[in-house]
Order: sequence, then C-alpha cells, then structure tokens
Amino acid sequence: MPRPSAVGNYAIFPVLLDPNNRLGNYAFIGNNGMLTITASALSVTVTDAKRPYAAANPAFTGTIVGIQNNIAITGIYACAATSANAVGTYPIQVFLFDPNGRIGNYTVTQTNGTLTITPVTLTVAAANATRLYNAADPVFTGSIDGILGNDVITAMYSTSATGQRYAKTQSGR
Repeated sequence: MPRPSAVGNYAIFPVLLDPNNRLGNYAFIGNNGMLTITASALSVTVTDAKRPYAAANPAFTGTIVGIQNNIAITGIYACAATSANAVGTYPIQVFLFDPNGRIGNYTVTQTNGTLTITPVTLTVAAANATRLYNAADPVFTGSIDGILGNDVITAMYSTSATGQRYAKTQSGR
C-alpha cells in the first residue's frame, strides 16, 4: 500500500477516454483542477495524576485521538517534579514521538495534565511528664513520626503551667 500523500496541493488532471476514436474531431483544452489535502485534527489530552509528598512520580498517561491509518505517533509523558518537590501542583506535558515524520499532516491540540502532590501525615506527640508543686519544669520530650527522605524537622515542647514566683527581700542598713 503506498504511503498517503502529505498535506498540500495536488493537481487534478482531466483524462479523456475515446473508445470510438472521435477525439480527433475536437480541439482539446485541458484545465487542471486542484486537490487540497488539509491537516487532520489530532487531540492529545494528558491525564491528571496525584501522589503524596516524597513519593516517586506515578506513570503518566494520556489519550491521543485522531491518528489516521494507524500511523505511529505516540506520546511521551513527563513532569519536572521529583520526590523532593513540595506539596503543590506541577504541569504534566506530552512530547509526541513521530518516527516517520507524519506529524506535519495534523493540526495538534494539546491539553497538559496536572500532577498534584499532597501532604503526608506528620504525627508529633509530647511525652507525659511530672513535677512537684513549685518545682522547675523537667525537660519535656516527645516523638515525631512520619518524616520522609532527608527532611530535618524537630520539635520543641512547652507547657502553659507556671510555678510559684517568690519575691526576694533584703534587709540592709
């Protein structure tokens, strides 16, 4: 099967058939016509994705609609976000791979997707402590659970409880 003609203009030639040999009785004037091949519509839509903070990106996907005659055009989906990126949204783009150079025969409409990086749970728990009335507070401790990767997060622990305050008096001369 021959390769389809690319987008462009092509002459249409009139061809006469003369089964009874009568063409000699005519002064033939041929006027060519024009076949215009226009680009087909190709729509590429990237599927949105979601992942938690510090996780690897999922496999990105999308749909390509409008490829004619099983022409080999595929999408390569990519996002610049890495596992180190903060919570937020990042564009997912598609790059079309066209090994046979046919993309010029299409009008491409592209809709990028969005990668949403969601927060992960960080649990901070203060440890129970005791002290005697009117004594100094002990050093408070606790635990942090859920820190990911190389993130450095520390906690300080405090209380609203206060101890009694003494007024110092001095005697002097």
